[in-house]
Amino acid sequence: MFHGLTNKELFNKIRRSDEAAYEELYDRMATALMIYAYKRLDNDLEVAKDVVQEVFINIWERRFELDVPGHIDAFLYKSVLYNLLNKIRKEKSKSNYLEYFSTYYQIVGESVDEEYLEKEFFEILDIEIAALPTRMRQVFELRFYGQKTNNEVAGELGISKHTVATQMKRALKVLRGKLGKNYIWLLVILFY
Repeated sequence: MFHGLTNKELFNKIRRSDEAAYEELYDRMATALMIYAYKRLDNDLEVAKDVVQEVFINIWERRFELDVPGHIDAFLYKSVLYNLLNKIRKEKSKSNYLEYFSTYYQIVGESVDEEYLEKEFFEILDIEIAALPTRMRQVFELRFYGQKTNNEVAGELGISKHTVATQMKRALKVLRGKLGKNYIWLLVILFY
């Protein structure tokens, strides 16, 4: 049915919610993208599969707003690469802040496991985020928990991306004051 179509033509059909074109593009590209991810993840097949699936899910969810200049293949490979880098960054960030907490608690003489430390951090963070002014809290939650870009948050809330950036700076300043230097450092690592 789609054999004569290029991947770009399939993508254009996907933008019009053609599920069969979506499945065809996935069938054409998934294996090559998984191999690409697998080689960059020290041969972790499950994570490679997850990354590729996340990329395709994101394409379907954002099909109306995505604009792919040039080749869809290059876009897919770049999306997989960004997704991989994001996963690696998050894992490294998580590792960094857990290491920091472990060091902190060793210094004060307490023996606390990492799960407890993580739970404690997020409980404190949730309380402080809930106390932020409404708009600031909405922006922060979309950026931090929703992992959306400033442009995506701006579109969702109907505000400018400059306002999003300003609200984020103010939220981090408020949280720095509430959480102290140690906790805000962890938040910045997690966020960026």
